[in-house]
Amino acid sequence: MDEKLKFYYWGAPIEQAVVNFGDLLTPLLMTHYCGDSVAIASSIDDADIFCVGSILGRVDTSKFSIVLGSGFIRKRRTKRLNHAHCYALRGPRSKHILKLQKDVAFGDPGLLMPYIFPKKDVPDTQAPIGIVPHYTHFESAELEPYKNDPRYKVINVMAEPKTVIDEICSCSTIFSSSLHGLIIADAYKIPNVRLIFDKPLFGRDFKFNDYFDAVGRKGEASKTIKLEQIEETYKSGIDTDYFTEVQKAQENLDTAFRKFTSDIPMLTELRARSREKTTLLSKLSRMWQLTRK
Repeated sequence: MDEKLKFYYWGAPIEQAVVNFGDLLTPLLMTHYCGDSVAIASSIDDADIFCVGSILGRVDTSKFSIVLGSGFIRKRRTKRLNHAHCYALRGPRSKHILKLQKDVAFGDPGLLMPYIFPKKDVPDTQAPIGIVPHYTHFESAELEPYKNDPRYKVINVMAEPKTVIDEICSCSTIFSSSLHGLIIADAYKIPNVRLIFDKPLFGRDFKFNDYFDAVGRKGEASKTIKLEQIEETYKSGIDTDYFTEVQKAQENLDTAFRKFTSDIPMLTELRARSREKTTLLSKLSRMWQLTRK
């Protein structure tokens, strides 16, 4: 019997010293939709499934792969995944890089968290204002006054996913330099704005714009604020008209994940055929090299 399809996420099994909660959403999604019919890969080279995160740039273009909502970290000309089965992408900018012609669902899989952890209560008007710094910003000296102010809750994205989600959901509004801080706020319909620090993130605006375009927030990467602008922005109100597009993206992603789950037997067979073909081509290549000696 063929071995299980394997999924990869940044930090799996323990590749990186720092893992943030956005990356850890992948195993939660795989368990929710697939149960034990898939397994964790030992490395990215051993993986078949790529879900949450800006990891498509690291995928081997020649190998069998399944894309379930991941994207690219930065703008690039082209990367063709010649043997990919694509069900969803984070956004249209990642699709453009892949030169993909078929229609796929758009949106980060983090939007599906309410399907796993339903929101309990709507925070009252006295709920704190949430600040979700990217893990590279968490120790910034600029954040110290907010960490000691009871009106604010500074959320550590290196905590367990359920803890981070619960803390985001306990806030009235979210200001985040972490992309998944914004995504989780969108998922639970909490008003949110992108926060920036002096230290830019690798890839700069690309992954933000990729996601924003997928949920009707086009051009929002330019609508950023700094910490000192939080109070003024909070008081002036935050646009949430695009939440109807978020709802559509959630429904489309759920459909894509369920389609993938039903396709697992077929995909497992296709992977086996792909491996057989790769093995045959490798043998033919070695034989050809021997004949030239």
